[in-house]
Amino acid sequence: MAARGQVDPVLLGELLALPYLVQSPPKSTGREMFGRDFVYPLLDRYAGRLDDLIATLTHFTVESIGQAFERFILPRGAVRDLLVSGGGVHNQTLMALLARRLAPVPVASVATAGMDPDAKEAIGFAVLANESLFCSPGNIPQATGARGPRVLPAHMISLSKR
Repeated sequence: MAARGQVDPVLLGELLALPYLVQSPPKSTGREMFGRDFVYPLLDRYAGRLDDLIATLTHFTVESIGQAFERFILPRGAVRDLLVSGGGVHNQTLMALLARRLAPVPVASVATAGMDPDAKEAIGFAVLANESLFCSPGNIPQATGARGPRVLPAHMISLSKR
């Protein structure tokens, strides 16, 4: 749908002006910001032009990633490559736009490194469990905003015996 639609520069500009985008990391968002209250008014506004809305939202996703990359990652040093996980890796239009926006940094699915792109949460929890079992911190304070390294308490790890 994004490949068929036309980007609406007015909406794209409105979206790229969201204050959240310029907030410094660590930060995280999801449905609380980009859920129903965000999407339903856009669906009403673009009734009959769904391809255009999807094209604009896809370009917004790519441009917001590109701006964050330039603002928060590149000042810390060179990036050799970028591996993408999650459902977006299956969106050929998104991946092509992302590769073009972040060039010359190569963009690829984590599948190229032997990981299932749809298993990122399972892999993440497995890493946290492993670190906790060995009493190692499972966080990076600079990334999470925590006051220091933290080990997940043992009582939060559930090991079942079969």
